[in-house]
Amino acid sequence: MIAVLLNTTIPILFLISVLNPSFRAIDHEDLIELNFYKRLQSANDLNAAQFLSQRFRSILATNENSKSESLAIFFDSLETYRSKFKPKKNEDLLVLMNEIYDKIKFQNIWFLPSLTIVEKGITQNFLHWYSNFLLACLLVLSKKNSRDIYFSSWLVLINCALLAFVGIIQKFYYIPMDSKLEILGIWDTPEPRYFFSTFTYKNHWSAFAILSLFYGASLILNEIRIWGSNILRSNTFIFIIICCSTIISSVFYSGSRSGVLFLLISVFIITFLIFKSFFKFNWKRIALFIVIPTALLGSFFLIFLQSKNSTAAEMLNITKIQINDISNGKFPLRWYLWNDAVTVAREKPLLGHGFNSYPSINPLYQSEYVRYRRNIGLTAAHNPYIPLVAHAHNDWLEWWCEWGLLGLLILFIPLLALITAILAGHFNLNSKLFMSAITIIFLYSCVDFPTRTPACLALFCFTFGIALSSARQQR
Repeated sequence: MIAVLLNTTIPILFLISVLNPSFRAIDHEDLIELNFYKRLQSANDLNAAQFLSQRFRSILATNENSKSESLAIFFDSLETYRSKFKPKKNEDLLVLMNEIYDKIKFQNIWFLPSLTIVEKGITQNFLHWYSNFLLACLLVLSKKNSRDIYFSSWLVLINCALLAFVGIIQKFYYIPMDSKLEILGIWDTPEPRYFFSTFTYKNHWSAFAILSLFYGASLILNEIRIWGSNILRSNTFIFIIICCSTIISSVFYSGSRSGVLFLLISVFIITFLIFKSFFKFNWKRIALFIVIPTALLGSFFLIFLQSKNSTAAEMLNITKIQINDISNGKFPLRWYLWNDAVTVAREKPLLGHGFNSYPSINPLYQSEYVRYRRNIGLTAAHNPYIPLVAHAHNDWLEWWCEWGLLGLLILFIPLLALITAILAGHFNLNSKLFMSAITIIFLYSCVDFPTRTPACLALFCFTFGIALSSARQQR
């Protein structure tokens, strides 16, 4: 049933939205037709005219490479002009901006799915995104056996452990240089402070690492079944522990505070599932269930604090600042980004604004406080830029903005039903482990956007397929 829904409904919604766009990008001919340049020269507010002149140069230049970003800059320029210069209703420049807005807006069919703007490559991007969900369906339909799952677990674990090792080495020996690309000397990163290993954002690395850790837990369970109480004699078990320890350490060294929190939850879940499966519960074992993961993560954290690395001090300092701000009634920027996302979603709550539309449409609904906070970074910037918001830092809200409640119901209600059925039902331990990993990522998506990273989305869908394949085996 899930495969049928994904294979038909989602592509149909996307196809309809592509044929029903809401806006188009501004081009030079539009400005000439509206006598833009002469009206700008004769404007009463010279400062506002200069601001808009600079912005439209960026809009037209960006239009050549990315129509969606060009539209986002226009929306940002419109709202920044309104908040910064406070024009009257009949102000000449405000009238001009409203005329441009009306000119690029389509009179689309409101009761059908729509797309904020259609640009080259949107279908390719959709197919790349959609193929990840097809991967999960194919894994289930292919009826993978326990041997295939065992082999897949090794591939994921070793891959992640190697990347974790690379990231930790980077933390100790990386020296920022303008002439050197940050990621292995191959790729550039938008913000050098936040990358880890081959990931441009530390929180997304943490999500990937936590998913991979559950594969390590599956391999540990396999070794326990083979060796029992003699588990420490297994060289394979020791190697798995080394890989898992490297992955756990990498979450600390990435500097991701949310990653550390969800790592803690994950270790408790893994420990709980192991104890529940292999031991009868009593008070002593309940105490061990609490003590073992606490001692394990506490040891990693103490080693992390004692290492000669600035990441630990930075994490603690940021945490203290945020706690102090919250106690004084000042919430993190993320809170205001979520409010903005809700504002965007409320405009089209049922059908959404379309696939990958959030970065384009967000500036039109952005609060003045978020705009103010974004522009703080401009004071220290070496090169001027327009700080646009690409993501809501909450995947659930962003999915709502783009797919609407209809898309959320089609995509996630069946998935959530399967998660509940497997975790609460009498299924094998492997399926419960992998579904627990999926649950952690769903929770992580409430405070960040891990599924927007291709590697995380691919591993998430792969893990979901593995969980269902495992559940189809003997319970």
